[in-house]
Amino acid sequence: MPVDRMRICGPEETRHPLVLELCGRPVRLFQDDGTRLDGRSADQIRPMFMKCGVISHAQGSAYIEMDRTKAICAVYGPREFGKREDFSIKGRLTCEFKFATFSCKIRRQQQQDAEEKEFSQILLQSLSPAVCLKHYCKSTLMDPSASEESELEPEGTSTEEKPAETGLLTVAYMPSLNQLPGMLQTGEMSIATTKQMMKACIDGCNRIYPLIQQTLMKSVERKLKAVNLYNADQEEKVS
Repeated sequence: MPVDRMRICGPEETRHPLVLELCGRPVRLFQDDGTRLDGRSADQIRPMFMKCGVISHAQGSAYIEMDRTKAICAVYGPREFGKREDFSIKGRLTCEFKFATFSCKIRRQQQQDAEEKEFSQILLQSLSPAVCLKHYCKSTLMDPSASEESELEPEGTSTEEKPAETGLLTVAYMPSLNQLPGMLQTGEMSIATTKQMMKACIDGCNRIYPLIQQTLMKSVERKLKAVNLYNADQEEKVS
């Protein structure tokens, strides 16, 4: 039987190199002294930068940067319902979450995948209580949101075979009403640990809230200054 000498014989079952890289790697979020791997304490927020008005053709937009996490949020609308859409006396909120194609180890596609659609639904559920849709009759809105994450250090098993607790908790928080419209938890944690993480998330959101207010005020002041300069130029031309 002839043999293809140009073909390299490989194993019958293959695995992706990324899977081989991640297999057996211990999940470690904190150092032995209790600080995070980047030197921050357990309750310290990552350095943050915010800027408004980064997308010119959107009704509102913002750029948020926290260490290696970067996000651009934009709001479009209100817009009229399409002819094929169901009638509703209230407005409708739609959210679209999308990773940049270069943001992950595995390159993302241009179209939304299952994970991005799931995040879009979670974002929609978190934002719906914060938007007064009754004031936007027969209209469609797209709106962004901010959330804070809290991480828990994995605990090793002892001689008594104590189960390890590790997980991630993300909450959406409205400081003015002191309400949590959304919460997402992954991992296995006890009720006491979950309460502790929720408290840490709320404390982090309360520390971020003044920064958001300051960024919005600077953006409004900048726009008002530009409007005043434009009006002054128009008056000079008329005179």
